[in-house]
Amino acid sequence: MLRLAVTILALVAASSAWAGGLCIGAECRDAGPVGQYAAPVDRLAPAPGVVTPPLSAARQTYEDLLTDLWKSEANGTCLGTLGAWHLTPYHIMAEATVFKIASITGTPARIGVLARRVSDKAEAQFTFVPRGRNRVDVSGQVLGVDDPYPDHYIAALRRCRRGME
Repeated sequence: MLRLAVTILALVAASSAWAGGLCIGAECRDAGPVGQYAAPVDRLAPAPGVVTPPLSAARQTYEDLLTDLWKSEANGTCLGTLGAWHLTPYHIMAEATVFKIASITGTPARIGVLARRVSDKAEAQFTFVPRGRNRVDVSGQVLGVDDPYPDHYIAALRRCRRGME
């Protein structure tokens, strides 16, 4: 039985190597039973064994907006009405406040984003309305904060550029 398992493992490793799917050394997440060879690491990929549902229409439109407005997650900043905004698939940086995206719902015409402010975990809700290529209207607010002046956001994201260097 053990011999059969080792043979199957060797066949899988050989077929992956033939297809160009192996990595060597530091590129590998876990060498595992096949020595220094394993599957390449994708830092944005889901954990092994986790079934990932397909993207919703709203999530897909949000990510398409990122592609249209900012060519990469690392260096795209958009100037809004009151300050700079930076959108990534997992974070919103709105006028010097960082929010971590919890969920994206809605329709492609009106995208709803529920997020948590990183500093104090307060929930915030944003609405993105695409107005064509290179323009997005955003409104939102922090929810449930006992503050006489809660954070409200209304911005028209128009002028985008690469990096802040």
